[in-house]
Formats: sequence, C-alpha cells, structure tokens
Amino acid sequence: LSKEYTDEFFTPQVDYDDDIKYGFGLEFDLDDNGTVRSYYKDGVNAGASGILRHYPKSGLDVVVLSNAEEGAWDLVVELDAQF
Repeated sequence: LSKEYTDEFFTPQVDYDDDIKYGFGLEFDLDDNGTVRSYYKDGVNAGASGILRHYPKSGLDVVVLSNAEEGAWDLVVELDAQF
C-alpha cells in the first residue's frame, strides 16, 4: 500500500462506542484523550478463537490462539490491563 492508504488503514474510521472505533478490517481501542491505545483483529469459529493485537506506544504485538471458542478472551483482558 502507498503511505496514504497505509495511514488510512491504521486510522479509526467509524464510532462504535466511546472506547472502540472501527477501521478497514481492524478495531481500535482508544485512550481517554482519543489516541489509539491498541488495534486488533479477533475471531471465533466452532472450537477456536484468536486475537492479534498491537500496542503502538510500546511496539508490542500480542497473538493469542485457543482451541476453545471462549479460550482467548480471559488472557487478552489480563494482558490488556497491563498495557
């Protein structure tokens, strides 16, 4: 992608609620001041769940995969509380 399209891809586009905005395939978690705290893509299917999350301030990428439909979320909530 060009720089213009890459920047647009990593920019929140649509309000979902006060804390979450949607973009082009990603969800964005915002700080109280409106800056991007993290962006992520998650998914669930029969017998599996997973999430890929990036924290721009720390440059940290987190990937959690589970062989259970609800298996990834508790760990992600714990990790998210630390960053």
